[in-house]
Amino acid sequence: YRILPVTTPLHRAMTVSVRAFVPENLQPHTVLAARNVKGRLTCIGGKYADGAVTATTRTTGELFVVADTIPPRIRPLFTEGADLTRAPAMRFRVGDNFSGIASCTLFIDGKWVPCDRFPMKGTLVHFFDAPAQRRTHAVRLSVTDGCGNATHFEGTFYR
Repeated sequence: YRILPVTTPLHRAMTVSVRAFVPENLQPHTVLAARNVKGRLTCIGGKYADGAVTATTRTTGELFVVADTIPPRIRPLFTEGADLTRAPAMRFRVGDNFSGIASCTLFIDGKWVPCDRFPMKGTLVHFFDAPAQRRTHAVRLSVTDGCGNATHFEGTFYR
């Protein structure tokens, strides 16, 4: 669907509904997307319900119904069992191909711990606040994108 030229600015957001048949297994992952001035698809967001995807946006131009089924990527920036005794933090590289990272949850030894996300660098960092215990720890990171796709990393480190 096309709503005005892509270069037309809107002063207020509009609510857009695009009717489309979407197979039931793809409905939870379906959003609206737009083609930007460089021709690339960008995620607008929204939800599929009652045969249409509805989103609020200031984006004009070509709009598409897209199902994002690819989960985010996680790459630890340390090796399995690495000695992080002297490290001030534990780092991960995280990314998503389309809808972006929506949430990150980090557990060390089964206990939730805070982490900082740096989207411009594509990193997730947990700064250690307790002194090193000099033992092996289990780490679990769960990352979910804007369409509900999730991926998990489990590993160990020494600290």
